[in-house]
Amino acid sequence: MAEEQCDMIGAVMVSLDWRRRKMEMKCFLPSRMTIVAHKDTADSLRNVSDLGGLTVLVEQSMSLHSWVDEQNAGPLKDNPIEIDFRPFDESIPAVDRGDADFTVVSVLDALYHTRNLVKNSSVSFAVGPIDEGCWGYRKGDAEMGALIEGFFQDQTADPKSELSLTWERYYGMSFGDFVRLVSTIG
Repeated sequence: MAEEQCDMIGAVMVSLDWRRRKMEMKCFLPSRMTIVAHKDTADSLRNVSDLGGLTVLVEQSMSLHSWVDEQNAGPLKDNPIEIDFRPFDESIPAVDRGDADFTVVSVLDALYHTRNLVKNSSVSFAVGPIDEGCWGYRKGDAEMGALIEGFFQDQTADPKSELSLTWERYYGMSFGDFVRLVSTIG
């Protein structure tokens, strides 16, 4: 971007300090970490304390793994979560088969998988802060920032927009409904 070979990065990136030093970012997609569990136990998992002593599948060295470590060092130190490291793409299918009690994934991954790929798992509850998914663009390019912001405002407002129709197909709700849902879950 600094060399003007790229105008923007149109892939969802979490807004991190080091990224903001390199580029401007327009955020449009709220996200949360969620607990996905087998349907036999999902209803009994309502908060972090319910996870103590259970087994989680999570990929090592991801922010999802860091969240589990924080719980084990803090509120669950007397009854920690047992961690089984697996590649990210194996975690939800393995929980669906009953190989572990739960996994921690983004709400976007949770909704897609439980709607389209697995049949025996569901979302139990959300954890951690709301993160923001952003697109990046060249520092000082106010015109590009305005274009990105306008695009997502239009897509969010119109339930028949291309983005909303795609989200309806994959996630069962419009893009605007998804943004409102994630922004309000506690």
